[in-house]
Amino acid sequence: MSILGLWKFIKQKLFDPVQKHERSDPTPTGPLRRLDLLGSLYPIIRNAYTFHPVEVAHGIVEKAIRRLVNPTNSVVYIDGAPSAEKQGTHQNRKSTREKAVAKGQQELKKLEQRVQSDSRPRKQQFLSVEKSIRQSFLWLPSARDSLAGYLESKNYTVVVCPTEADVQIARDCQPTDVVISGDSDLLLYSKINTVWRPMRRNQLLCYDVEQVVKTLGISKQQLMALGIVSRNDYTRNIPSLGCATNYGVIKNLKDQDVETLVKAYLSDERVVAKNTKEETFNTSIRVFLKELQTPLPPLDDSSLPSKELMDAYSRVKRQYAEKHVAIQENTERRKRTIDTPPDRSQPAPAMTAPESLPATSSDPPATETEVHTASQMSTSTDLPADTPMASQSSVSVDPLADTFMASQSSSTSVDPLADALMASQSSIDPLPTDTTTQESQTALSATHKAQPRREGNCFWPRYSHRDRTRKIVHEKPECFKQYAWKPWKVAPTTPQASASTAPQASALTPQKPKPRPRGQGTASEGENMSKVSLYRRMGRQHPFATLRIGTLKANVHRAPRTHNDTELEAEVMKCLREVTHHAADTKRAFQRLVGQFIECIMKPEGLKEGDRDILDLLCPRVVVAELNQDQPEGDTMEPDEDPTKEDNSDQAQFIKSMLLFIWNGKTPYGKLQDNLVKFINRIQELGLWEQQVVEAWAKAREYPGSSFLSSVSQQLCLEFKGIYRRGTLEMTKQLETKKKKGVLSDKTDIAIDDNVSAIENFIRLNRLNNNRRKIVSLTGNKNPMITISESDLLQLLLKSTKIKTSLEKMVRESENMESKAKVTRQKIETWLGGVPPGTVVSALITDTGNEVKAMRRPGIGKSFCNVTKTMSLQDMSDHIARLQATGFDPNSYSERGYVMTGSIRTNGFKLQVIAWKIRELQSVRYRRLPQELLPPRITSQVGGTDYFMSEIRNVIKTPQDVQDIWGCPAKDIAIIGIDLGQAYVVGASALLPDSGDQGGEASPKVYHNLSVNQKAVYQPTFKYRDWLNKVKNKPLSESGPSITEIESSMPPLRGDSASLTEYVEYRAEFEQQLTNFYSPDGKASKNAWDAERAREAEYSLITERLLNMVGGSAGRLRRPEQKVAIGIGLSRFSSHIRLSSLDSSFTSYFVQKVRSLGYIVIGVNEYYTSKRCPECHQFVGQMEIRRLYCSNCKVKFHRDVMAGENIANIVQSYLVHQRRPLYLQPYDADGNYPWELTATSSSSDQASSSTSGNQEKGISKRAASAVLEKEPVKHQ
Repeated sequence: MSILGLWKFIKQKLFDPVQKHERSDPTPTGPLRRLDLLGSLYPIIRNAYTFHPVEVAHGIVEKAIRRLVNPTNSVVYIDGAPSAEKQGTHQNRKSTREKAVAKGQQELKKLEQRVQSDSRPRKQQFLSVEKSIRQSFLWLPSARDSLAGYLESKNYTVVVCPTEADVQIARDCQPTDVVISGDSDLLLYSKINTVWRPMRRNQLLCYDVEQVVKTLGISKQQLMALGIVSRNDYTRNIPSLGCATNYGVIKNLKDQDVETLVKAYLSDERVVAKNTKEETFNTSIRVFLKELQTPLPPLDDSSLPSKELMDAYSRVKRQYAEKHVAIQENTERRKRTIDTPPDRSQPAPAMTAPESLPATSSDPPATETEVHTASQMSTSTDLPADTPMASQSSVSVDPLADTFMASQSSSTSVDPLADALMASQSSIDPLPTDTTTQESQTALSATHKAQPRREGNCFWPRYSHRDRTRKIVHEKPECFKQYAWKPWKVAPTTPQASASTAPQASALTPQKPKPRPRGQGTASEGENMSKVSLYRRMGRQHPFATLRIGTLKANVHRAPRTHNDTELEAEVMKCLREVTHHAADTKRAFQRLVGQFIECIMKPEGLKEGDRDILDLLCPRVVVAELNQDQPEGDTMEPDEDPTKEDNSDQAQFIKSMLLFIWNGKTPYGKLQDNLVKFINRIQELGLWEQQVVEAWAKAREYPGSSFLSSVSQQLCLEFKGIYRRGTLEMTKQLETKKKKGVLSDKTDIAIDDNVSAIENFIRLNRLNNNRRKIVSLTGNKNPMITISESDLLQLLLKSTKIKTSLEKMVRESENMESKAKVTRQKIETWLGGVPPGTVVSALITDTGNEVKAMRRPGIGKSFCNVTKTMSLQDMSDHIARLQATGFDPNSYSERGYVMTGSIRTNGFKLQVIAWKIRELQSVRYRRLPQELLPPRITSQVGGTDYFMSEIRNVIKTPQDVQDIWGCPAKDIAIIGIDLGQAYVVGASALLPDSGDQGGEASPKVYHNLSVNQKAVYQPTFKYRDWLNKVKNKPLSESGPSITEIESSMPPLRGDSASLTEYVEYRAEFEQQLTNFYSPDGKASKNAWDAERAREAEYSLITERLLNMVGGSAGRLRRPEQKVAIGIGLSRFSSHIRLSSLDSSFTSYFVQKVRSLGYIVIGVNEYYTSKRCPECHQFVGQMEIRRLYCSNCKVKFHRDVMAGENIANIVQSYLVHQRRPLYLQPYDADGNYPWELTATSSSSDQASSSTSGNQEKGISKRAASAVLEKEPVKHQ
């Protein structure tokens, strides 16, 4: 039972319930837990008793119960006979079960026909039948009594209620007890004070009734009255008076007893006018207030509605397995062939294809990146065919069918043809533009020829686009929501305003202002050859890039100096991993120290003189005026600084000094010495630090910490500013919203105090927040990435005798010294100052940048190895001189690749190399050159490819712009429109140029569409998460806990009971187990790396399929004869629930990739693109969340694909007529187009005149005379 919309309403009123995690073995101490079994675990009960025998189902349910309660401290309530008060709800549920059975029989009939006709059934047909079986589930009294006996044998206290469990719980509950249920009506009973609501992913939301009513601003009696008059399982609400409306009525009533409140509610004039049936809510009052119910006779086993359907489904599955035994035999044969390498000297055995799938020898073998298994690409739940399909009476199923269906969901790919089928059904959304797929009859030109299709019985590869002709008319759906024009509350901003008021200039000319000039400066000849000077000057000419070149172990193994020397390889690995581990430990120790320090001084009278100065050094104060100022755009700011450059701010220097104190135990010195000594004495006074521990750590660390700790201090500076400065501002806005809604008192002070530190402001506002934040960020179990410069890297490596010997050998070879000549440490450092940057890295750590290519793994040419190099100091000097020459023309600059800087980033597992991106020039990106020399940004790659995507209205203003950018007429340009989203990462449509007539007859129009499901892209992540949860649930030893139990049992870091001190003490007990589990050598790190690489492979494959629509490829540069315009919607959003949105990450990858290949990418305003039909330009209707229907064209659309087609139409309209189509512009009630009128009013050559026969509704005469006759015509 539940009050309709009550959970959602409480959330909308800004009540933040405390989040808890279910524990596998809850502590037996604490308040008594009363578990409403059906209200908490109904989905688990339904699936268990539908697809498993009763005995197995009992075990599944008991396991779920154990995650919530402990047998020694809980009572489990099981619903009994139905109640007379709930008879209406019982009838509705019975009708729903009957409809589900009827639908399941229809789907089963279709499935049976395909099986009997030897046609291969689809996975969705099995899922449809099983969905109907689940919907027709009815938990019979016999199964409930059997479960009660089973739980009692497990020492549970079980109460089989005479009627509903909710009423029995309300009778037995004590004020201190905790009730666990997903039903919101348990908040209404007078004795229940705390309700825990089970959620997904083992989460519990804790609702304190006292806090709920306080947030809502009503009393407990008013809350009970609200639940009684709102829709529940006993009485329906008065029409159009839902939970929110009733809240407004009851809140204004005088607080009285519940029955009086209900009578006063019924007397309200707003209620009287709509209470046509004279509802009195007596039934709800009887249940919620008096806790009374009348039982009805229980149901018997013969009334099970889905028993015949389940028996028939089992029979069909058995027939399917018997007819396709050959597939199983063929699968096992291929599996044996894969497991055992064939003998090349003997002829290969013949492969027998099943009858339903003809063997195709011409198809190339499936690769690991292009063909995924069914379990990887499925967007629905897996078929439960791997378990016996049985009803509650233990109906058995042929194990042969179960074995076959289990093979379909296996994670091992043994049948590429079958895998391609399952992948194509799950990853590519079927576009509803027609019911059949026809081969394109259009003869495309050779320039824009789409990818060829395989002939015969084969399947499309993953993410492949579909070519369709809209000839079949769809029937109008029975129910759908028709979109219509509505007057706007706030007039839409005019995108063309800037274009009309600004002086007319070419679209290729940069419009943004220049940054402040920086002096070029001159240097003497000696200074030009200084390595430090050249390093800085190269950073001014080219941006820094971080190259992800793989894992540390693999790169060190391929390095020239360590490739054949296992001892040297082990020493280099040990050196880098120990340093990253010590740096991570130091960072964690400082974070815990700061958190405990803040906890201590923020207690009453805990803040002493001088503490505020320390807090100001940890994080600068919050200045609201500065934080609210608009930040400059990315391409008008100064160049990015060197990643290895040290921050000289007081905050960074203070944090770094404290990190050094933790690292080596020595008291720091410098300009902040007094504050540092004061902080050290203060933490020792509070008992947070022991000098003996510091000295023990210092002895264990053999490496100098200055370099690594600079990188760590920069990370901590950003973290502290993000928590205390930005967090304070965010909480201020949240509390202001609560204050406006009446949740907080008007007297509550939420203003930021400039006279105190940022941390004090954060702590004060955090106490006013219901769901409190962490007071300090703690680095997780995985080590963070640290940056190491070349000079600091040399100091590290010299600590090892083995590595020092190898460096001495490199010096002798470079200086042509004798083999026995002595090489001192000073000589090595002097030698490093004269060799090219990256020499040490490319010799001992990676083969990237090295000229020797014999040791590189196969396929390494596609990585950064072949495009990265080291550059001598003389070559760097000549290169800089050429770029700074007076006559330098960036339009003729054509150098590509990367030059190593000598710095690296690593966390002990991954390795990244910092290099200069030679292809891009900072002088072009930041406009340091004269205006006439700057190359066009939209077509040139010299100014960068990863940050610039201008809106199309700023790119195309005149027909000459089209000619200058593409060098051809608009009719010869292929267009891709891309709409990005959450549930579907990409919805795309392509418009190809007209290829001419075929035999005097025009070829039909072909629509090239592509949609990519988010769940398909997330499959590598899903697989990694499932594996990680499975491994973490395994005990570390026979008697020890698992990683899940350790992590879930840690004291909370947020909320009222949060304590960092308790967290640190508890974590110290299991620190070694967590470190070993997440170590760089562990499987967790390796599998996480594989999932990250698989995500990039998914992005690469999507990019390939998008370019395939216009005849391109992600593996080659755009050919000069290919003229392509790619339009991308500019809407951006973020997701805070379910899966994280991929639109930002994919956009960044896609734009940088295709621009580097020579394609032109432009942004498009998405106004109306998901609301209007691209064919007839009328508003469409919504059938489902992502299915649209046009009543005029009688065509169904996929929402994201239709938006992509409208984006393509916008790009085409700008190419042909340099304006946006009228049907995708807003208009007012008078028929005026504000965007169009603003644009036309600034043009002197477009005078207003009268016209007649307007083709679109609401076109003003002024707009029609200027632009209507220019409506674009689609490619035929």
